[in-house]
Amino acid sequence: AFGTWSHDVVGPGNDPELLVRWIQLTAFSPVVRLHDRGLSAGPCADAHWPSARGTDCAVSEVSDLPRAFRAVARTALRRRAALVPYVYTAMRAAVDSAASLCRPLYWDFANEADAYPRDMDADLGQTPA
Repeated sequence: AFGTWSHDVVGPGNDPELLVRWIQLTAFSPVVRLHDRGLSAGPCADAHWPSARGTDCAVSEVSDLPRAFRAVARTALRRRAALVPYVYTAMRAAVDSAASLCRPLYWDFANEADAYPRDMDADLGQTPA
């Protein structure tokens, strides 16, 4: 369902900036899921952490990021933590109203022509009246 859209946040162990960018995006998504690349199955099954660090099978831990990247990731995750009460309340309202939690802009701004071509933008929760 689009209303609880999210993505798996798994950065390759060799690109801390990419991981941080995913974390920043996820902070404003309905569902946040940070986890590894699945070291228990598939092509990564024989990889062993921490030796898998720096490969496509790496475990992506915020605490393992270089200091500058870690600070940016922590800021994004703290912003997300501050949003949890809002997201929780908005999800309850979405369930009660059958309206999607995450909606395209034209849902709430149907009379605004600029809302239609912005197909990569969305509202999270209820739009203030």
